[in-house]
Amino acid sequence: MLGSPPRCLVPNNAGTLSERRARDGTHRLETYEEPPLDYALQPRLRTYKPRMDRSGFADKSAEKAAQREKILEEERRLREKTLHYVHEGRLDFSALKEPVPPEVRSVFLSWVAMANLAPDGCGITQYGQRFFLEKRGEGTCQLVCTDGTLSMPDCVLVFEENGYV
Repeated sequence: MLGSPPRCLVPNNAGTLSERRARDGTHRLETYEEPPLDYALQPRLRTYKPRMDRSGFADKSAEKAAQREKILEEERRLREKTLHYVHEGRLDFSALKEPVPPEVRSVFLSWVAMANLAPDGCGITQYGQRFFLEKRGEGTCQLVCTDGTLSMPDCVLVFEENGYV
């Protein structure tokens, strides 16, 4: 053991705290000056569920406004389509030559059903127009639609004066 360096007879942990810090070159804070340790305890229950972190909710007013505008635009287009078929205050189903889209057909049928269910045969459209149902005998008419042909009673919806388009 001639070539080995001399060993220190004093162990590293010997001496007072200030001597060890001076020897190691570490300058830590005193025990009461150190920040406290945060350690979260959880109960040993099976049914325990940690609380959710509460956070605010996102502002979706711009998305809602865009969606509202989209819905209003669709309603406006549907109104234009439905009122396109009304001529001189009358909607004659047997006189319609061009095919009717399914969404317009469902509006027309809801108007006919509304007038049929009313005791006086009158109704009001979702656009605020008053109308009454005028039946032409017991015959049927063919309503040509884009997805097929509908056989229905031969009738006419007559709109009041302010209901003219």
